[in-house]
Amino acid sequence: MHRIRVTLADLNDFDSNPHFAKEYRANDPPSKLSGGQQQRVAIARALVGKPVLVLADEPTGNLDTGTSNDVFDLLRRLNRELNTAFIIVTHDLRIAEKSRRIIELIDGRVARDEAVKAP
Repeated sequence: MHRIRVTLADLNDFDSNPHFAKEYRANDPPSKLSGGQQQRVAIARALVGKPVLVLADEPTGNLDTGTSNDVFDLLRRLNRELNTAFIIVTHDLRIAEKSRRIIELIDGRVARDEAVKAP
C-alpha cells in the first residue's frame, strides 16, 4: 500500500467547489485547523480517487452540533452531486436519523434495519 499526501491546494477538482474550505490553509499543519476544517480535508482526501463508496467512521464524532450538521449536510450533497455512497458509523442518533437507512448493531448482530423518511 502506498500513501498519498493530499492538501487542499492539491485538490484542483475541488478548488472552486464551495463545499470545501472557504480559505486555503494548505501550508498549515492539521493542528492549526479547526475540527470542521480537518473533517473537510479528510472528506476531500477520501474523494480524490472519485470512489463510488466511502466508509466514514464517526465523521462528526469530535465536532460541535453546528459543525456536525454542516459536515453531514456536506456528505448528503456529495452523495447527490457526485453519486458517491456513504456508509456512516455513528453513535450520534441525530446524525443517524438524518440518514436514509439505519442499521443498528447490538453485540455484533443486526437489531434494527429500517428505511427513514427522506430528510
